[in-house]
Amino acid sequence: MFTITPVMKKIRTITLTFLMSLFSILLWVFSPNEGRALCCVGMLFSTVGDLILMDTDGLEKWKKLPWFYIGGGAFAVTHLLYFLGYFQLIQKENLPFFSFGFSIALSVYVLFLFLLLILFRRAGTSAVQRGLILAYDFMISLASFAIYSYAFSKGGWYLLAAFGSLSFFLSDLLIILRIVLGRTRLDPLVWVLYPIGQVLILFFA
Repeated sequence: MFTITPVMKKIRTITLTFLMSLFSILLWVFSPNEGRALCCVGMLFSTVGDLILMDTDGLEKWKKLPWFYIGGGAFAVTHLLYFLGYFQLIQKENLPFFSFGFSIALSVYVLFLFLLLILFRRAGTSAVQRGLILAYDFMISLASFAIYSYAFSKGGWYLLAAFGSLSFFLSDLLIILRIVLGRTRLDPLVWVLYPIGQVLILFFA
């Protein structure tokens, strides 16, 4: 059976994250707008998070890894900038924020919030871990509120932006599951869902 070595994982991480950053920069240079500029900066923060966290293969020991907090903080900034970027697009195009798309994103957030609370109870997660994970979960969902709202208001191909947001959300959820439960069979899906989500979010900004 083919096995991905730690060195191969690092090469994969570095290659994909730099390609996504290059993609975001090219989009901003050749088709600039205010929202895309913020998303481009958000992708750069995401690259910082990727490079910091690529050596934290044992996420189940995350409390002992101070760099984990810095990497997680970089991703939190990414989600905040994605929210601001898409919110600017909503305002610029005079679209409603509290739209059908927003209600779907809110429903997804509430659903996964309940799932996390059930998971915490079964896994015996500490209060500190719960607080940090729930705070990060909110930051992920904050971006999805604006992206879903914009995507469903525009319709058509823009709905792929919502799919990208969901894909990014699911990749982060898998990482959260790994933190709480340890390794799972779904771990390889992270680096499938994550780049798909990033590319779609960046392209439709």
